[in-house]
Amino acid sequence: MQLLGNWIPTRMRAISHPAEFIRSLGVQGWRELIYDYIMWGILVLGFIALVPSVWLSFSSGEYGLGLFNLIVYSAALILARNRGWTFSLRVLILLTLIVSIGLVVFSVTGAQGAGLYWLFAVPPLAALLLGIMQGFGFMGLNAFILVGIGYLITTGFAEFPGMASFSATGWMVIAVNFMVTNMVVTVPLGRLMGGLVTSAGVVQETAAMNEIIVTSSPTGILAYEAESGQCILANQAAADMVGATRELLLAQNFREIASWDPSGLLTYAEATLLTGRRSQLDTRFMTTFGKSVYLHCEMARFERGGQAHLLLSMSDISEINQAKEDLEAHVADLEAISAVSAALRDADSLNRMLPALLDSALKVLDVETGSVWLYDKATDMVQVAYAKS
Repeated sequence: MQLLGNWIPTRMRAISHPAEFIRSLGVQGWRELIYDYIMWGILVLGFIALVPSVWLSFSSGEYGLGLFNLIVYSAALILARNRGWTFSLRVLILLTLIVSIGLVVFSVTGAQGAGLYWLFAVPPLAALLLGIMQGFGFMGLNAFILVGIGYLITTGFAEFPGMASFSATGWMVIAVNFMVTNMVVTVPLGRLMGGLVTSAGVVQETAAMNEIIVTSSPTGILAYEAESGQCILANQAAADMVGATRELLLAQNFREIASWDPSGLLTYAEATLLTGRRSQLDTRFMTTFGKSVYLHCEMARFERGGQAHLLLSMSDISEINQAKEDLEAHVADLEAISAVSAALRDADSLNRMLPALLDSALKVLDVETGSVWLYDKATDMVQVAYAKS
């Protein structure tokens, strides 16, 4: 019951959220999933067939076959409950059970039963769950079994009633076709899973590299779900810029951040999600964590799992902006000096120079009144040389 309780919610999630479930599984996860479906198919369908099969076996005097059915089903139950065993061991035990079912059913029912079908299923399952080399191994086992059965048929061995209906020639044709079709099914499945394993490794390496890049980037990076507004990604650079921790940022909803509305970020975010066009702005504001920042922000919409998301990248431009302001102030000073110098160059006497000097100085200082004072060396005093009121 505990195993069933864990299995059902997981499979319901695979049905209700297939994209999310697929992303959560690697190749090994899919192998586990396929194994689980096989096991539960055996347990459920096997139970339905078990009762009448055992009853018919005992009723017809086939006590060995009835006992075999009970043993196999009990072994399947034990195998399903022992999740602590390694995956490879569980698969090998399962395949061994299937081989044993095929041999016993064929020996009793021959061409009328499903024994060969059980044997046929083993190599493809081995290639799917364990790899192509294991698939080849079980194909070899099937070839050995078929040759052994052919030998018994050729020597007239009559202990197993299922073999009595075969001739040596007829069995050779069946065996060759069995092995060819078995290979046709097994090899592609094995190659497919081998390719998926390789591709999954490349994807994992790429994902790990992307995570390192995002985590180590000096640019602040944040991602939000468009519908809910919940933050799903925040790197350390973003946390440092706004004076927070990554955990605090991940707990935020961008539509509920108090500083986003007055700073213009919320307006740009909604416009980006609505139109799908990239947007950028430079904004100075006080973050919700009490830090004054001047940021260059770029926003873009992206799709993930069929859902729209908002990507925000931030760069701290406080130092750049301060340097820009300092440069503009320095340029203004130089322009003022240049203006005064030009006025002085145009004057050809002190009487004309002083008014020009004062007018230029008042204009630079943006005031209306002022005066120019000169130092008289003879009297050791300063006096007004020119004034404007």
